[in-house]
Amino acid sequence: GGGGEDGGGGVVAWAGSTRVGAEPELVRRVGGAFLLSRSLSSRYVRLLFLSTHQFDASKRRLQSVSVPDWEAFSASLLLHWTSAASGLELDGAVTKGLRAVRNSLSDQRASAVLGWPLMQQAVLAALPTALGPDRPAVALRSTVAAVSSRMRPLLRAVVETCGILSSPRELRDLFGWLADIADTLRAMGLSPPDAAALLSCLTRCLP
Repeated sequence: GGGGEDGGGGVVAWAGSTRVGAEPELVRRVGGAFLLSRSLSSRYVRLLFLSTHQFDASKRRLQSVSVPDWEAFSASLLLHWTSAASGLELDGAVTKGLRAVRNSLSDQRASAVLGWPLMQQAVLAALPTALGPDRPAVALRSTVAAVSSRMRPLLRAVVETCGILSSPRELRDLFGWLADIADTLRAMGLSPPDAAALLSCLTRCLP
């Protein structure tokens, strides 16, 4: 299963995850210090997180992103990439793991046999099942072919995103790379559920 809204304006962890991130403790502190409601404290913490890392929102293709969208991005990052101990900074254990993923993918990129082609084959093999059993065979083949033709740009964007998340100094460029991933998924002609299924397959195939 995936993540989603928790009903109180927050973002819940992926199914099976026990992460709570830094937000609950930060919200408690802000609310206690300034006598703010939980909802207002939560919004303050999320916007403060964006400001702390100076995310670059100036790119033209990001101008359509609304304030609620930015808050949702911030909430997801606070949940999945921070801890109670790290506060507004990224959790060191998470950045270390992402650095290892990026290094592994970068090394595999140079291998014509065991690298990205092998990963691409694994993703494409798992994708039909992830897309669901009720899809007509012709439509399924068309979707898989569209994904296959643009897998390398997607893998490149994922590698760069892992690198950015593993280096707090580069974090400000994160949303530009997320936009690249979104552009690639749109070029594949995927619906949001199909894009989620593809990213889920890719996640399971990462080293």
